[in-house]
Amino acid sequence: MDDFPLYALSSTLENICNTTQERTQAPMAMVATSLLTSMSAVNQNLLVVDLPTGQRAPVGQFGGVVGDSGSGKTAVDNVIVNPIRQFYWEKSDKWRAENESKKSSQKGKKKERKADLDDNPEPRFIFSEATPEAVIYQHKNQPSIFLNSAEGGIILNGRAAKGLPLFCDGWSGSEISMDRRSYPSFTIRHPCMAILIMIQEGQHNAFLKRHKAVGLGFGFFERTEFCRPKSLVGNRRIEAYSTGEGANFWIDHYTRRTTEILHEGWDRHQNEAPKLIVTFSEEAKKTWIGFSNWIEGELRKGGQYEHMRGFATKAPNNIARRAANMQYFLTGDTVISDDMLWRSIEISYYYLEEHLRIFGPPQAIDVIDRYAEELFDWLVNQLNARGLSSFKLTDLYRLGPSILRLRDDM
Repeated sequence: MDDFPLYALSSTLENICNTTQERTQAPMAMVATSLLTSMSAVNQNLLVVDLPTGQRAPVGQFGGVVGDSGSGKTAVDNVIVNPIRQFYWEKSDKWRAENESKKSSQKGKKKERKADLDDNPEPRFIFSEATPEAVIYQHKNQPSIFLNSAEGGIILNGRAAKGLPLFCDGWSGSEISMDRRSYPSFTIRHPCMAILIMIQEGQHNAFLKRHKAVGLGFGFFERTEFCRPKSLVGNRRIEAYSTGEGANFWIDHYTRRTTEILHEGWDRHQNEAPKLIVTFSEEAKKTWIGFSNWIEGELRKGGQYEHMRGFATKAPNNIARRAANMQYFLTGDTVISDDMLWRSIEISYYYLEEHLRIFGPPQAIDVIDRYAEELFDWLVNQLNARGLSSFKLTDLYRLGPSILRLRDDM
């Protein structure tokens, strides 16, 4: 569905979303999720947030949109993410120009050349496809990473999918240590990462099936705020939008503010200055604690989030990150107001409902179909590989597919 609570974004972000939707005719939830996740990618170079529990968290968030082909995923990405790309294109161009000038002075000095490239690699912040090792290797020399794809199947069904547990560490800010033969070992003490994927439903379902994981209990999906808005394909109308003075006001405002924050974060990193710490006002602190306790109560048996505990337990953390991102982007303040926190909570209600709708407990018939498919595949494999065509029920319990062993469903 597409009942995204646009009113919770503030008038500035609401206007940015409305202008983007006018240009792309994409579902509003797609536009808003792209905006919020990209804002976190921009801010994570500069900010961390101190939770009322005493923990410190990065502000990067994981966002996902499940949508039909042609629903506007690429068009939205071009509006929202392009200012970030432009910033890093300029950094890459500058690095390449400096690198060319070094080549002549380092000619014939292979060791010196290699050491210089190792210490000063080309800045890459945005990835659409890469091995997890390559992503993390780039992270060790810059403040954060943004993994983004308007065709999310590249991420979920590509090489990067194997490293989803590694990306979960990036979300949590947990220490990441890499030990590979191809390059020296290294450790990232405080990783931070944002991920935005827009994926077709068929690719999304294929990933879950391939990895034999339902969204509930699978770490990446517990951290990612997914939505599946209703497609507008078939109901869109091509209309000429205003091109007069001020027509691009809100997109220009978004681009300017994004670029300002990126420069702040880049300069702090280059000067090895600490990140800014975002804290809660006293009222916001009470509100956050109250909401966290309410969520905990709803995880009980019979509670409304009983079947999505992994995702729901991370909602307070995501709420704090989003509130910090909105507060700084909109006002430049590093203290979260109670009003901004309530806005983030309202948005969280939407993603909680979407998660339940997309990943909610499967219907009984779906479970039986899945078990039957697992058993059939196993039997065919036993016939082809071992020539076995009959089995005792006890052998199936003992040797059959692990998902079915000791289950009444066998």
